Formats: sequence, C-alpha cells, structure tokens
Amino acid sequence: MPRRPTRLAQVTPRDAEGHFRAKERVRKDMHQAWIDGGFPSYYNYRPPFRECWNFMTLPKFAAGRIHQMRANKSYLMAQTDWSNQDRDPTCPRCREGPETLQHIVECPSLEAARRCIPTETFNLDPSSELWKNGKKGLRLVKDFASYVLKNRINFPVDVGMFPFMRNADLSS
Repeated sequence: MPRRPTRLAQVTPRDAEGHFRAKERVRKDMHQAWIDGGFPSYYNYRPPFRECWNFMTLPKFAAGRIHQMRANKSYLMAQTDWSNQDRDPTCPRCREGPETLQHIVECPSLEAARRCIPTETFNLDPSSELWKNGKKGLRLVKDFASYVLKNRINFPVDVGMFPFMRNADLSS
C-alpha cells in the first residue's frame, strides 16, 4: 500500500513563509505590548533592554547581585518586601542613612574601597556608560561588580563568601 505524504512534506515554501511572518508579527506585537505596558514604579531601567546586558556576562552570582539592586529587590536594608518590612533600613556599615543602591556608592565607610576605581563607575543613572554595551561599559560594569563583591554588598544574610560556601556554624 502506498504511504500518504506527511503534513510536513505537503508544506510549500509559501506556507512556511506565511507561518514565519505570522510568528514574527506576534513576537513584535508582544514585545511592543511589553514596552507600552506599565512598568513597576521601582524599576527605572526601560527598553531598549539590550543596552544593559554587559553585566549579564559576569558570573551568575555577580550578575544576580547587580540586577537585584537595580530592580530594588535585593538584600540591601532599605529594599524591603513583605517578609522584612519591619527591619531597620539604616546602612549597617556607616549608620548614617538608608542602605540603597545610591547609598552604597556614596557610603563614607566604603570611601577607601572607591579610591582605586574610576568615579564614572559609580554613575548609576540609567543612561550612563555603566549600563551601555561596548568595551568601556564592560570595563565599568566589571569594576562595579568587583566593588560589590569585594565589599560584600547585597549578599544574602547568614551566608558565607558565596552561597555554596556556608559558614562553619551552620549545620547541614
């Protein structure tokens, strides 16, 4: 008995082109709806979203710390959520103000750590060179990540150097 051709074998190049165009149109419409949609008030970094991807090339732990701080959803004391609304937002290093992303680049107790890093690294404006693609942006974001990691900024509470290295007093 002869076999019937499969549906895939019956697809013409015209059908494939139409499918591709429809899929691309849906993707563009969804992306536009995402851009036009309301962003949470705490997130200042708007599309074009690929402008800030330099920090995503960093190791996962560093990239996560930076992204959390930018989204105001981190372990910084002033960035609270439903589970920690009652904690004191004061910076544990200097006790002079709330510990926010802006404060960690101005904190008096971290001044010595900032001396050897270019000042443009600490320009946190969404349009600054820190968040742009290119060699300069990559250098700046690496410097910023180094500053964050060396000073243990935005690290989870009661965790060792990195999440996979627990403190000696914790039992498994």
